[in-house]
Amino acid sequence: MFSKTKRVHAPAQNFQIHVPDSSSPLSIRLTMKEVYSEYGLLEPGEQYLIQFWQCSSPQGSKANGFNVTTEGQPFHIPQPSVYLEQYRQNCVDMGCCFVGQNTEVGTWLVGRAIQKRLADQGTIGVDGSHNQKLGLLVMPVLLDRGTHKETVGVIELVTLVPKTSYGEEFDRINNLLKNESLESGGMGKMIKFKYGKDNTMIKFPLYFSAKFKGLKINVADRIKTTTFSIGYIDTKDTKDIYRSISSDEDLNACIQKFKEATFITMVVKLTA
Repeated sequence: MFSKTKRVHAPAQNFQIHVPDSSSPLSIRLTMKEVYSEYGLLEPGEQYLIQFWQCSSPQGSKANGFNVTTEGQPFHIPQPSVYLEQYRQNCVDMGCCFVGQNTEVGTWLVGRAIQKRLADQGTIGVDGSHNQKLGLLVMPVLLDRGTHKETVGVIELVTLVPKTSYGEEFDRINNLLKNESLESGGMGKMIKFKYGKDNTMIKFPLYFSAKFKGLKINVADRIKTTTFSIGYIDTKDTKDIYRSISSDEDLNACIQKFKEATFITMVVKLTA
């Protein structure tokens, strides 16, 4: 699991847009304040927490990863909520975590967004409890450096009531980021499948908006043939059922089935 330094802080009870002093560049923190302010105008009356996780390279280290923290970073809780306050405090108490490409982040969506540079959605219980589920949307924040896009952080939107899809919220926040010369990775999942006699594991990102044709092209580019079928295993009542993917509707059903999974495992079979 990722390493972390746990700290104890006073409860997060500031319901204004909070932009404290921190090591994060002032321009980024002020940009987040602007994004939060504009988002609040688009979502009046909704109970949510929006916060920024800073990504910074470890000092004097050649490690392929980031130190990640939300302590001292901008956040906004427009309406008082015990559950959202508690979730915010849990995040602050995590301290600073190192996330590299090979770090085991488990179901932590922020860590997965950093590794895959993909936006994602899911749910989480407050303090590990299943009594109150919160909805989550995480979006990597990318800064275009000309030669490459640098990950500067992650925006996390936490809603008191989970939503079936956060597509609209993603589009709104991404458009606000673009207004500030930033952007986010597309919203999607990592696809995994084994192929060949040696069962080589093949991975690639797939956006939630992808069509079946795009999926076939992604697979064909990696296995160097166009004669194959695609499917996935659907487990129901302890029974594994193979379901074929041969249309946009099939692909969407698969994505919805595994929308809270770390990745989507597919089955690719040669047909000739």
